[in-house]
Order: sequence, then structure tokens, then C-alpha cells
Amino acid sequence: MGFSLHQFAEVLKIRDAAGQPYLLIGGQAVNYWAERYLAVEPQLQTLQPFTSEDIDFKGGSDDVQRIARQLELTPGYPPKVQMTALAGVIPFQIGGVKSNIEVVRRIPGVSGSVDALAVQAEWNGKSIRVLDPISLLACKLELVASVSQEKRHDVPHLKILLP
Repeated sequence: MGFSLHQFAEVLKIRDAAGQPYLLIGGQAVNYWAERYLAVEPQLQTLQPFTSEDIDFKGGSDDVQRIARQLELTPGYPPKVQMTALAGVIPFQIGGVKSNIEVVRRIPGVSGSVDALAVQAEWNGKSIRVLDPISLLACKLELVASVSQEKRHDVPHLKILLP
């Protein structure tokens, strides 16, 4: 089951140590751009609904703890010996249905600091930061080329980014 970005509105209220919104990446970031350009890119209508099974942010282990604390949830971490971009996961429920908040250390296909690539935007009365569409495209291309697409939605996300 997929969730719209609107269903994660509570999560988008959280802030990092500097008081900034966390950088939204992944499928929900793609969904943000799809919703933003839907009125001027009518071919996006055929790709609705814009949903994803979870929400992803850029950050580290401290951010996982901070997010969990703000939402009063319990975080989970990958084993320390596991070489992974995943910093941690915070299980989250939407209407009684399980989802996750995932925090990743690096974004596949995007090198260097991503803070310069973040776009600050107003969305539903909230200030958010979202990865720019070109970086999202680079990320999704890298994931399609390097990761099994079983149970993943990178190809549909590419179709949204390249209508």
C-alpha cells in the first residue's frame, strides 16, 4: 500500500538540530515535484496516484534519534558491521497501517554535499526542504541500474521525473 505525501504531514513538522526541515528525498520527494508540476504537465495525470510506502530523509544516526524523539517513536538501526547507506528506520503508522521513516547517510548517484541542492518550499502551510528534481533523477537512474527492482518503485518514479 502506498501513502501520499499529505499522509506524512505530521512527519514533515520535525526539525533538525539547526531548526531546519529535514531534507526530503526518495519517492515522496518525487511525489512532491509531481504534485507541484501536475497543473502544467498534464501527462503526469496518467501516473497518479503519487504514493510511496514510506518517507525518506537525508541524515545520520543522530538524526534518527532526533526524529524518533520528536515523534515519540522507537528507532531501529542496521547492525554496526553492515555497510549500508541506511542510518536508521523509525516505524510509523498511518491510519493503523505500517510505514517507515527512513534516514539515509548518502544519496545514490549524487556526490558531494546535497544541502546546496535542497529546495526550500512552502507546502500545505509547512516549510519543507526537498531534493531538486535533477538530483532525484540521478538517484533514481543509479538505483534502477544497480539495485533489484523487486518491491521497489524507482522505474515509476523515473516516469514521473521524465514525463
